[in-house]
Amino acid sequence: MTSSAAVNREGAYPVRPYVDFYRQEEISPVAQDISDLDRHFQRRQALYRHLGISPGLVAGKSIIEFGPGSGHNALYTTSLNPFRYVLVDGNPLALERSHALLDQYKVGDLPHQFVQSQIEDFYTDERFDMVLCEGVLSWQIDPVGLLRKVAALTKPGGLVVITCMDNVGFFAECLRRVLATTILKPGGTTAQDVATLLPVFGPQLDTLPGMSRSYEDWILDNIIFPYHGRAFSIGAAIEALDPDFDAFGTSPQFLVDDRWYKNIHGSDLQYNQRAMSLYRQSLHNHMNGRLNFSPRSEESNLKLLFDCDAVFELEELFRENRSKETLSEIMERSTEIRDQVRTFSPSTAAALDEFIDLIGAEPKAQSPDFKRFGEWFGQGQQYLSFIRTSGSTFTK
Repeated sequence: MTSSAAVNREGAYPVRPYVDFYRQEEISPVAQDISDLDRHFQRRQALYRHLGISPGLVAGKSIIEFGPGSGHNALYTTSLNPFRYVLVDGNPLALERSHALLDQYKVGDLPHQFVQSQIEDFYTDERFDMVLCEGVLSWQIDPVGLLRKVAALTKPGGLVVITCMDNVGFFAECLRRVLATTILKPGGTTAQDVATLLPVFGPQLDTLPGMSRSYEDWILDNIIFPYHGRAFSIGAAIEALDPDFDAFGTSPQFLVDDRWYKNIHGSDLQYNQRAMSLYRQSLHNHMNGRLNFSPRSEESNLKLLFDCDAVFELEELFRENRSKETLSEIMERSTEIRDQVRTFSPSTAAALDEFIDLIGAEPKAQSPDFKRFGEWFGQGQQYLSFIRTSGSTFTK
């Protein structure tokens, strides 16, 4: 069911991350466990609270969601009684599952509109009170362009909600991708690779509180998925939308403005400048999702980010060439990162030590027996909401 306001065109890029892989494998590996629907709704409510979104801000409003996956998150948003809800996805299977799920639960009294389209191909003159784009922007070829495209659909005073990711938060998963390359044999099917990796990562995922996806889907989306683009950080998102959108809320929360409100006016507004500085000071907190640390200097954290970016580049290369030299470079750079991490998190450094010691410079035929590393997961995705300023001239 395609909107007459949406014009579908040929994809702008030779490789379309997510959609090409999902359609090739005929999958939509983003389903959530909603066997306890109240728990699912409470989780989403907690997220919206972090982002500054009360139920009253959604009731009676118009919503558009890009990349709704299987519709599990739309289920909660629908329960808040918006008057209009448009779901846009380039994967037809995702739209089929979203449609079926929303029909099954019949939460709220709202006809949804489903549009099969890539973000870059979607066009409409309509503007919305809230634009949602979760789990989409990172690893895209042009995340800045896509963010600007979806943000342009926001009414002045409306909200944009996105997810961000940086290679500090992704570092533990990046190393798991390295581990997977040392284990998998070239030429295997996707199903065979998932079956091989399940006994490796399943016990590690068992230690993760709040896990709400199937392990197979997690492996497909985090380990096997071929990354063509780059992570898209909170800092990059703020830069992309400044000055026409103000950073508003985050999850996990780190935006604390302790200024007296009467002093916040004119040139002293600086919402985005403060958000950028606080992001950089808290960036090391993304390294381990179970722990929280005191702020660090922006310079120290930018150095940490630089080195984690380098490991991501090497992981991509190692996946292609499987060479001992590349693996050795990964271990050397990881050792430098370990030395930085030890200054604020000795336990995370110990987990990294275990990985370095057990992987070494030689690929392994079987998975090492990880203990500390197996329980280490980064703060993979962060959520960020923006307010479109009333005087915005932002178009795309």
